[in-house]
Amino acid sequence: FGRARQIAQNIKNEIKIDTSLDVICGGSGFLCHYFSGVHSVLSQLANLREIELHRYAGASSGAQTPYKILVCGSDELAFDIYLAYGVLLEEYGGIGPFTTDYQFRWVIEWIFNQKWGTDGNIDSLLARLEDRMFVSLTEVPWFRNILVSHYPNRKQAIDSYVGTGTFLTKYKGKYVVDGGASNNTPFFEDNLRAQICISPGSAELPSKLSHIMKYDLKYATFAFKKGQDDISDFLTGSKTIKAIKYRPK
Repeated sequence: FGRARQIAQNIKNEIKIDTSLDVICGGSGFLCHYFSGVHSVLSQLANLREIELHRYAGASSGAQTPYKILVCGSDELAFDIYLAYGVLLEEYGGIGPFTTDYQFRWVIEWIFNQKWGTDGNIDSLLARLEDRMFVSLTEVPWFRNILVSHYPNRKQAIDSYVGTGTFLTKYKGKYVVDGGASNNTPFFEDNLRAQICISPGSAELPSKLSHIMKYDLKYATFAFKKGQDDISDFLTGSKTIKAIKYRPK
């Protein structure tokens, strides 16, 4: 994360796109570490007041990663939690590319409990998500997309996190599955500002990396640094990046 600060300092005067941004991330399993690398640089640029990050939208791990960043208030903590989750998943197992309701629920319940204990008020956590984090869900059996941005209580907030990436669960009484099945990259149709879309599955990474990154810090860090380098090249216009798309206002 010190590397992200240095990259941000190096490129802060060379950004070639609109600096008021909404951010979209496609679901991609544990390749989301690539998005974490991208976002670490964006966060540092925001801290320097060189860019503004407004809303986030995503599906599956592409929603869960920015969701965790917003709730935790830290890119670094969110990265560490997801890596630790990968270790647990490797030990206890999941269902193919998906995981069970219980596994996702355990992780997000733990995060809420930890942050609730330190912040003292659940409302402050929900406010970080309200109208800022847009989570893609797929209602079954119709495979109709639901885009959640309203979090009136802890249960609905947690159910949306679980629902976007799990095999089958319920959200507001409806059965839902992975949001990527109906809308993997939910762009903002209101076009209020420029949008940047990160698709980790299109990143130039070794094909076996997604599985290994569940539990190996070295490989997760490789994808993370690749994301940092790619967003640097993208923002400065020095290289076309397949995994990062830009939609101007």
